[in-house]
Amino acid sequence: METAIELLEMLGKAAVQLVAQPFYYIAVLFIVLQYSRQIRMERQLFAVKLHNWPGLVLKAMLAGLLIGLAVSVAGAFVGVTLTGTAVLWLWAVAAVLMIIRIRYLCFAYSAGIITLLQWLAGWTSLDERTDWLGSMASSLASIDAAGLLVLVALLHLAEAVLVRMQGDRLATPLFLEGKRGKLVGGYMLQGFWPVPLLMLVPANGIEASTTALPWTPLFGADWSQGWSFVALPMIIGFTEMTRSLLPGEKAKHAAKGLLLYSICLAGAAILAWWQPMLLPLAALASLLLHEAIIWRSRIREAARSPLYVNDSRGLRILGIVPGTPASAMGLVPGEILHKVNGMRVRTKEDLYEALVQNSAFCKLEVLNLDGELKFAQRARFAGEHHQLGVILAPDEQANFYASAGPASLLELLRSYHASNRRESQVERADR
Repeated sequence: METAIELLEMLGKAAVQLVAQPFYYIAVLFIVLQYSRQIRMERQLFAVKLHNWPGLVLKAMLAGLLIGLAVSVAGAFVGVTLTGTAVLWLWAVAAVLMIIRIRYLCFAYSAGIITLLQWLAGWTSLDERTDWLGSMASSLASIDAAGLLVLVALLHLAEAVLVRMQGDRLATPLFLEGKRGKLVGGYMLQGFWPVPLLMLVPANGIEASTTALPWTPLFGADWSQGWSFVALPMIIGFTEMTRSLLPGEKAKHAAKGLLLYSICLAGAAILAWWQPMLLPLAALASLLLHEAIIWRSRIREAARSPLYVNDSRGLRILGIVPGTPASAMGLVPGEILHKVNGMRVRTKEDLYEALVQNSAFCKLEVLNLDGELKFAQRARFAGEHHQLGVILAPDEQANFYASAGPASLLELLRSYHASNRRESQVERADR
C-alpha cells in the first residue's frame, strides 16, 4: 500500500512536470496547422468540408493520451533510463530537421542522429572542456542511447496500431497531377498524435522513491538508489499518398511496414545495449530502415496503375460526402456509377442530366469493387446535395489539384493555398 501511494505521488509530480513543459503544446499546435491545411485543401478542391479539424485534433489528443499510457506502462517494465536531457536533445534535433523537411519530424531520425553524435563525441575529448561545448558533450554522453532507440521502437509499434485502426478514417481524397499533366484521383492518409509519456527512471540526483520497485525491469540499470518518473512529451505521425489503393488497403500496408520497422529497431537497440560497440549500427538502422519504409511505399505505388480514373464503364467514385444521399445508399470510394435512372453516365454532364430526369427519386446501377453490378435507390429531398454527395474522379474540366505539401516548417507557417490552379484548355493552347 505504501508503494502504491508513493507511486501515485511520483506520477502526480511527473504529470505537473509534463504540463509545465512547452513541447506537448508545440506538438498540438503543429497538428492544428496540419489539419487546418487539410481542411483548406478539401474546400479548394471540392467546395465542401469532409472533415472537421477541431474534431480531428481532439480525437488525436485522446488517442495519444491512451497510447502514452500504454507505452509508459511498457516502458516501466523495460526500464530504459531516459531523462529530461534526452527530451531536450530529441526536440532540439527534431526542430532543426523540421526546418529542412517536415517529414523528418519523426524521432526515428532524431534518436538516430543523437546516437551517432554521441558515438562520434566519444572519440574526442570535448567533454573535458569547461565551455558550453563541453557542457553539450557531457549532456550528450549522459543519454541512454540504446534506451532511446527502444523508446522509438515502442512509439512506432504504437503508431502501427493507430494507423491500422484509424488510418482509413483519416484519409482525404485529392486531385493529383499524373503523367503528362493529366489529373487522377488519389488519397492522402495523414495522422498525428501527441503522446505524453511518464517514464520510470532510476534515481540520479533527483527526488526519488525510498522503497524498492515491486518488479525488476528488463534493462539492467542501477535501481538500488531509488526510482522516479520523468515526463517525456512526444509526437508520432504518418503521411501516405496513394493513387492505386483504397484507403483501408493503404493503411494496412503502412501499418505492416511500421510494425516491421519497430521489431527490427527494437532488436538492434537491445543488441546495442548488450554490446555498446553496436550502437552506431543501431543508429543507422533507425535512420535507414525508416527511409526504407518510405521507398517501399513509393515503389509499390509506381508499380501499380491509378485506380481513381473514369473509364468506359462509367464514373469512378473518389469520395463520399458525409451525411448525403450517397452515404445513405452505401456507396463507397472506388465503385463506378454505371447507370443513373436508367441512363448510362460517362461524364458529369450525363450525371446531371440523368438526375434531373426524376427530381424526387434516384435509382443507381453501380459496379462494386469486385466489378459486380449492384443496385441502390433512394428518394430525393429538397435541399440535399445536387450531385448525390459523390466526389468523382477528375476530368479535363477540373480546375484545381493538390499542391505538394510544404517541405519545411517555414513553408507550413506561411502557406495558405493548399492547391494549384490548372491551366484551362485555352491557356494551354495559347502557350
